[in-house]
Amino acid sequence: MMRFALPATLFVLLVSPIFSGDAKEDAAKLEERYQQLLKSRPALRRKVESGEVTQAQIIARLRTTETGRPAGSPNDGAKGQDRRYRDRRRKSGKKGQDRRYRNRRRTEVKDPAGYQTKGKQIFSGPQKGEKLPALKVTSLFGDTKGKAFDLIKRAGNRPQILFFQDAIFGEVPCLFQFADAIRQVNEKTEEEVQIACIFLADDTNAITSRYARIFGGLRERGVSVIAVAPGGRNGPGSYGLNRNIAQTILVAKDGKVTWNFVSEQGLLFADPHILGAVAEVVGEKHETVAAWLNATGSDDRVRANEERARRQRELRTKLGEFVEAGKLTRKEAGELYRAAFGDGADRRSR
Repeated sequence: MMRFALPATLFVLLVSPIFSGDAKEDAAKLEERYQQLLKSRPALRRKVESGEVTQAQIIARLRTTETGRPAGSPNDGAKGQDRRYRDRRRKSGKKGQDRRYRNRRRTEVKDPAGYQTKGKQIFSGPQKGEKLPALKVTSLFGDTKGKAFDLIKRAGNRPQILFFQDAIFGEVPCLFQFADAIRQVNEKTEEEVQIACIFLADDTNAITSRYARIFGGLRERGVSVIAVAPGGRNGPGSYGLNRNIAQTILVAKDGKVTWNFVSEQGLLFADPHILGAVAEVVGEKHETVAAWLNATGSDDRVRANEERARRQRELRTKLGEFVEAGKLTRKEAGELYRAAFGDGADRRSR
């Protein structure tokens, strides 16, 4: 059963200008996009300059996110190439699967005290050791949509991670990675971490217009609360949030903050130091959680990944037909593809 049975508003960059089907042209466009990112994202540029992130990693990430498939996979528009690719994959068998897992980038879990922001220290939200004030939010998704409730009271003494997301210039790809990682941790421990994404915006419509398409994907990955906080971009006054940064991330347990993290322009990846804070809040060693997150896939996991890839290819093909027939615009198609599979394909690299 395909989980992406969606209304007629579909397609991804398979037919958009960013992906032409010509390898050289695609490489040039990805390089151009990379340079644009460096100019618009000073924090990212500094990470590249320090060696924390490489150009190859960012371009690989762009290729996956902007084409909906990993770098090196065939042009879905070329049926012959796609057929040869499938034949090679069938023949490669288990060896190809093992090699894929060996080459997958390892997820790191580090001491949260090592988290750093460039320049001077930035304060936003309750600090480590402080009690979380009551936080009344309004749900944006699911059966509780439109209903207001106290998020802190609902969580009780359970461990939780709160993502305060600026709706104007924040980045959300990291939310998918964090949710995937925390879901794996929750499967291994009795201390279930509650995940909440709280948007900050002066106009609620700015949230739904920009992010509504990803709400379903976040919920599937275990984000239990997707809501908007009062106070606009300033957030609730009792929290003392900094409106000039994209994300404030609070890890808490027993109603108290155990770690506080801020990101000026929004994290693109699940930061290993924040994963370290998650490990601590469930009472596990960093090494233990890292082992959980990097365990080689079982046969069931391999089959699940291949099934997902198959459904992605099928949806791209169908959406391409709709666009060519004039039933959908490229923008509408892209929105529906992302609603089906999240803001990008597999999210396994930082």
